Amino acid sequence: MPHSSFSKDHKPGGKCKKKERTRLLVCTEGKHCSRLDSEDVLKVLRKTIEKCELDNVLKVKKSDCLGLCKHGPVVSVETHGVCYGGVTEADCKDIIERHVEKSKPIKRLHIHKKGKKRK
Repeated sequence: MPHSSFSKDHKPGGKCKKKERTRLLVCTEGKHCSRLDSEDVLKVLRKTIEKCELDNVLKVKKSDCLGLCKHGPVVSVETHGVCYGGVTEADCKDIIERHVEKSKPIKRLHIHKKGKKRK
């Protein structure tokens, strides 16, 4: 299954709509996030991006502590200035589908700049 429902605008070998590469940072080095399976979240994000053939528009990287420890694991969509907290492996597809592909941030995971998670 190389293509997902949310990569329908992407053509392998073709050009994608987005010109700049979106960077996702996963806190894996902080004390709290690393204890909360952030490495697993990182792996699932990478696998999902690869499976959907979106690696030419998305880049996932490990990050040091992002200062949002009480919300771990934390994923920052760096190029969009959005942070998500309490991210699980199951949330990875939603982050790619809803936020990155459709530019619709996920309210239930979104951390506001003051460090408060939206309810």
